[in-house]
Amino acid sequence: MLTFDIKSTNSGSEIQGIMLGNGEDAWNNSSNAVQIFGNQSWGTAPYTSETLDDGWIRVEVDMGTISNNGAENLTHITFINDDDNNNNPTDNIQGTVSFRNVSISDSPIDGGDGEDTLVVDGGILDLSNISQIEIIELGDNATIVEITASDVISMTDGDNELIINGDATNTVSIDSSLTLDINANNAGYDTYTGDGATLLIETPIDTV
Repeated sequence: MLTFDIKSTNSGSEIQGIMLGNGEDAWNNSSNAVQIFGNQSWGTAPYTSETLDDGWIRVEVDMGTISNNGAENLTHITFINDDDNNNNPTDNIQGTVSFRNVSISDSPIDGGDGEDTLVVDGGILDLSNISQIEIIELGDNATIVEITASDVISMTDGDNELIINGDATNTVSIDSSLTLDINANNAGYDTYTGDGATLLIETPIDTV
């Protein structure tokens, strides 16, 4: 699974997105291009997307759908901002495109039935490939970026409740789809709710 966030200042540019390929052959196959913005219909790789705060869009791509040679043979990622035919910047402002949280995960994590705990040693946790997990234990300096209500629902069981444990070395950033419930009574945890999801974060964790 390829996951990334993208933001554009001018979605009317020609092609904006990500291309995966093999070295010098990276531009030879439009089916390996994930085109998010642009007025030229070139990149044809399928993807799903979710709107985040401040103009960011989170994109998820099934690696198995973007290469006839198999995802394991792709060696390069190209970040695309193609607007070379814009000859009059005064009338048609050239845009910039930004990327963040680019990650590739090999296989899904499925906790199965019952209450399941995922232990994260460190780094940034990619939530896109997780299901049936009800508790996350963050190790030193582990981070979760822009968790949304739909993340909580998609990765947990039918109760749609996720507990995140950790300490002051951890950071969890929270999307606006989840809001702090000041009336919740869960000792030792800050409780966030939204769109049917409930997120409990242990109080020493830095939330932003």
